[in-house]
This record gives sequence, C-alpha cells and structure tokens, in this order.
Amino acid sequence: MSRRLFWPAIVSALALLLALGLPPLSGQGRTFATAKSCARCHGSYTKAWKASVHSKATARPLFQAILKQGMEQSPEVVKDMCVMCHAPGAALNKVTDPKSTDYTMGVQCSICHQIESVGMPMGNGSYQVCADGLARGLLLYPRAPHRVKYSALHDEAKLCGSCHQLKNMAGACLQGTGAEWAGSMAGKQGMSCQRCHMRTYVGSAARRAPRRDDLHKHGWPGSTVRAMRQKALKLELKATKEGTQVRAEVKVTNVGAAHSVPSGMGPRYVALQVAVLDAQGQELKSDERRYGRKLMTADGKMAMPWNATKSVSNAIGCGQTREEQFAFKLPAAAQPARVQAKLMYHWAPPEMIKDLQLTGEVDTPALMASALADL
Repeated sequence: MSRRLFWPAIVSALALLLALGLPPLSGQGRTFATAKSCARCHGSYTKAWKASVHSKATARPLFQAILKQGMEQSPEVVKDMCVMCHAPGAALNKVTDPKSTDYTMGVQCSICHQIESVGMPMGNGSYQVCADGLARGLLLYPRAPHRVKYSALHDEAKLCGSCHQLKNMAGACLQGTGAEWAGSMAGKQGMSCQRCHMRTYVGSAARRAPRRDDLHKHGWPGSTVRAMRQKALKLELKATKEGTQVRAEVKVTNVGAAHSVPSGMGPRYVALQVAVLDAQGQELKSDERRYGRKLMTADGKMAMPWNATKSVSNAIGCGQTREEQFAFKLPAAAQPARVQAKLMYHWAPPEMIKDLQLTGEVDTPALMASALADL
C-alpha cells in the first residue's frame, strides 16, 4: 500500500473507533470492562447474555441469602469461594461494593474472553486471566476494531469446569458438574459443554460484521430453561392393583444431559412424586423420592456450603437409570382409577429456605416429565 493510501486508511480507522466510542478491554483503574461496553457493537450477544443465568449469577434471592449468611458466619472463605465465580469482575477489579455493576451484573463478557488458561485440577475458580486487552474466542480472522486472539480453550469443557466444579475448605464437593461430565460417555468422547449450552448459529458477531455460520449462542440454557429440563429425564411408569393395595414401578433415565441430573449447587433436587388418583383425579395417597446432592455436617445435619464436612449425591448420572418401587395401602372404600408420576425440579429444599428466613416464591417447582398408568 502506498503512503498516499496508507495514512488516510489509518485516520479513517481511528475515526471509526472514536465514532463507536469503543473502550479498551482494560482501562484506567480497571482490569476488566463491563458488559455495557461490549453491547455497543455486540448487541445480539449481550442481549442473549442479559437473559442468561450468567448475568443473573448474583441476582437471585436464594444466592443473595446464602451469601449474606455466609459473609456473617465465614466471610473470608465465602468471599474466595463464591465471588470468584459469581462476580469475577468484582474479585479481579478488587471491587467490594455489592451494589456496583461488577457485582450486580454477574459473570460478564470480558472475564470469559480474557481467560488464557485453566489450572488443573479444574474448579474453584481455577481460570487464569490475562489483562492484556486481547479478546479471546473461537472466531478465526475476525475483522474487529479491537485486538483479538484465537483460543481453542474456548471450545473445551475445562473452561466451564473452572467454575462449575467446586469444593470447600473441608474437601466437601459442593458442585460436581465438571467431574460428572468427565466421567460420562459424553466426556470420554470429547463432547464439550459448549456443544449443548452454546450451540452454533448463522449471524453477525458484531454491528456491520459479515454473516457467518460458526457463531456460538450466549444464552447458556440449562435447568432454568423448560426445553432443557424436559429433555433431560425419561420417565416410565407401570401400575397394578391387588385388593386394597396399589403398586407402582417407576424408571427414571438420564437421556439428555452429559452430567448428572440435577447438577449444580447442592440445594437443587429433583422430586419424583407418585400419587394414586380416583376417577375424578382426586389424590388418594402419594409418596416422594428425591435426587440430588446433600451437604451435611459431621453429625449428619443439613449444612451450608462453608460448613459442610461431607456431601452425598444420588443424582442421576449420564445414561443412568433409577428403578423405584412404590406400594400404597388404601381404605377398603377407596376407588383408585390410575397412578400418576411426576418429576419436579426444585431450587432448594424447604428446610434450607426456612433456615435462610426467605419468603415469597423462592422455590417454584418446575415440571420435567409426567406419566399416567390406568389401573
């Protein structure tokens, strides 16, 4: 390129940057920019992120109540254990104000896109960030007005596992998603988390950018999304009646998740509810089984993440089937007509909600699957 063409091109590029008002990924007094900065050009990505669990990582009343109690009882442990993954911008920018955007906006764009490596074993915020202003990702040769770097790591499960695998100081597993995936058939075959939770699509990565077919969705659908919940577990039901006794055989199979169901933090559980109904649909008798991870103290009582000494999980692993037997003794006058089975997703058990003194709709059970069997 001749000098006559070179300098006008440089001036035009600088003018474009000034017109866009594009901030650097690193700025004075800050290591990582907020998502608002990215939204100026990456509108579709930030719109998806804003509706995702990542943007709401600190917003839910349940998390806020757990964090509040934890900061009162074990502040140093909780600060390291929770904030590094729920509000990494606050941790890395050394921001302590819980009302700042670094806290309230959860897991923001520039954190994930400046991760250079993941320490092993993965988990407990083992990501390694590099505050060099380079935006790392999977796009090859993007035409971007800021510095970029191709990163194969951003298509690997260990990127996600750096936060979605967690144990406390006592060694109790609080979240086992990364290990569950690694031990599953999907993990052994090299199927990454991104394949299900960041599917590719056709679109433009930024304003005025060309269309391409290798973009990744930034909504991270999981247990909060009905379609993901409803494809995770298969429910099978058989029921028989002998005199005044009704028996039900139930099979629950993990057919749609490459990790256990439920996964994530310990309070979550799936309830298998089985009920005997009459011809009008009125419940005559019912029973329930729970699947999930329990956090406990040494004497077997319910524990919070910072004081648990052990955790026990009966969550349903990838490809696993649980077979359950139910028996109901009914009054002689009862007229059972059918048996109904439901799988309901819960965010926290009633005893934890009570301990945290939470009110309102903290745990709204979500239907995952249902089945009916006539008698």
